[in-house]
Amino acid sequence: MNECLVTIIIPVYNVEKYLDCCIESVVSQSYKNLEIVLVDDKSPDSCPQKCDSWSLKDNRIKVLHKEINQGLGEARNSGLEIASGKYILFLDSDDYIEKNAINLLVETAEKEDADIVGSGEYGVKESGELIVNALPIQYKIYRDSEIFDEFLPNIIAPDPNSKKKVGFSLCMSGPFFSAKLLKRKDWRCASEREIISEDTYSFIDLCSAVRCVVEIPVFTMYYRMNENSLSHTIRLDREEKNIEFYTKCVNLVRKKGYNPIIESRLVSPYISFVIADLKQLYASDYKNKMSVIYRCLNDNRLISIIEKGNFKGESFPRRAFVFFVRNHMAWLAEALIVLKTGR
Repeated sequence: MNECLVTIIIPVYNVEKYLDCCIESVVSQSYKNLEIVLVDDKSPDSCPQKCDSWSLKDNRIKVLHKEINQGLGEARNSGLEIASGKYILFLDSDDYIEKNAINLLVETAEKEDADIVGSGEYGVKESGELIVNALPIQYKIYRDSEIFDEFLPNIIAPDPNSKKKVGFSLCMSGPFFSAKLLKRKDWRCASEREIISEDTYSFIDLCSAVRCVVEIPVFTMYYRMNENSLSHTIRLDREEKNIEFYTKCVNLVRKKGYNPIIESRLVSPYISFVIADLKQLYASDYKNKMSVIYRCLNDNRLISIIEKGNFKGESFPRRAFVFFVRNHMAWLAEALIVLKTGR
């Protein structure tokens, strides 16, 4: 059987420590008919030179050097503009893939005529320790209405009753896309400079053209975890950015005419962002952090959005946080943030 061409798009920025591992995992694939697009997003380190060096070693590699840094979303779009493969894989440049990953993904996509194939993912700690980040429990096919009734809601957040979640991450890096899908939709990735969690927004947008999704219970991806995610630098506009994310996603869901259950599931990632930002704020050295946290927890917009969610299947600490905010017990929600941050 002739191997169809697969394009792997790798945005590159400030990852000199991990870039060689990422590219090595791609060029060493058992599947050989690859087009590998490295998009150097004006990286300030040695990555541009590394990209050029790899292109001299392997003629399947194309390098795009951006004149200005535009961010991850636009870097993916730049790669997509020159992609000529039947299938597209976006891969973040600090991650890597199993040797047989592309072969398995192509085999599944061809067998089921799938628009998207998703697989399992390991999280990789700085120590090298692997943890299960996501794994489908079975071979599962979603077609037509199942995309909007089951797949899309469950990839945004677990079903509050069954706790069922799609077995791969809602991230543009990892899922295997048919180029036909992207062309049918004339799709482009949103920019993280325009909306936080651009992956979520982009995925919701793309699904209007999806006809078949397949999950395979096999690990193919290795995702490097940021174990020092609580940065000591903060952005005081994050409260507004979180509201903007939720509002834009809800408006998109309504515009597309999707199942209303999808709108209710969007409360979950919104709350995740709120909690993460409050923890980051508490971990910072910002002088007035406690007053800002208290103000955020008393924001009527937060309370209003919480009222639209179903947290039945969530963890106890998360349900406690929601209960405290909903019942105007901001000081208890604040204490929970302090306890979870551990400082």
